[in-house]
Amino acid sequence: MEVQMLAAGILVAMLGVAQPARGEPPTYPGGDRAVRATPPFGDALGDAWEMEEVASWRGTWLRRGSSRIFDAYWVHPTGERVRATLEIWLEGRSVTVVRRHPGGKYCRYDGIISPDWWSVEGRYTCTWERTPMAWRATIVRLEQSLPALLRE
Repeated sequence: MEVQMLAAGILVAMLGVAQPARGEPPTYPGGDRAVRATPPFGDALGDAWEMEEVASWRGTWLRRGSSRIFDAYWVHPTGERVRATLEIWLEGRSVTVVRRHPGGKYCRYDGIISPDWWSVEGRYTCTWERTPMAWRATIVRLEQSLPALLRE
């Protein structure tokens, strides 16, 4: 454990990266959380999204390479699980996500990426629930993530 802590401390000191609380992006020298004209590392969609939506559903959306297709997984506190494929369209900071399920069912998520390009918030509707519901996500970029070994 001491070796892990020492290794993490050395890496953090070398990179000048302050490790954040879970779910928050790190702060780089110069305050990378400021309003930015362009997304970090030149990619607005990142590698994965960690999201929350109504009724305590939590999801992980994993991007396929550099495409706009994501494989998504949700878990509810009761243990129920859902999988779907997503396609994301981006225009400026506006995102539209289409979540497809078997039998022609789908959901549409609309949201706005934050001024610092690290999070998204919006509303969504589904074919089985037309009432707009809130959702939010944190955009994960592998370039900004330390390996799990060094985060513990």
